[in-house]
Amino acid sequence: MFRIRKKSARLCKKVFGTRHVEVRGQSATAAHAATIAQAIRLRENEGLETTLRHLHLVTKLSQPHALRAAAELERSKMIVIERDLHDVLQSRLSLTGEMRENLDEIARRDAA
Repeated sequence: MFRIRKKSARLCKKVFGTRHVEVRGQSATAAHAATIAQAIRLRENEGLETTLRHLHLVTKLSQPHALRAAAELERSKMIVIERDLHDVLQSRLSLTGEMRENLDEIARRDAA
């Protein structure tokens, strides 16, 4: 999981076409969003769910950066956050079908 951040710069360029995105008026790196998307994909492939509470642990991002990037991914319709009404950090994250297909296509191209 920790090698995810090393590959995220290349991934964010392919997926987002940029290095930076705006999150509520603050500059955040698209690499954080790419790291999160890739981590969710890997965990889904292993049959594991990812919650907001897990996010900073599996990506090694600070919790505020991870939460901001997840919010940006949700606004961009790349992930779905299923809200937990009792504990917001237990809200589950999943990739949209389109994002999953994009990441799978990138992985196939990289493997070739």
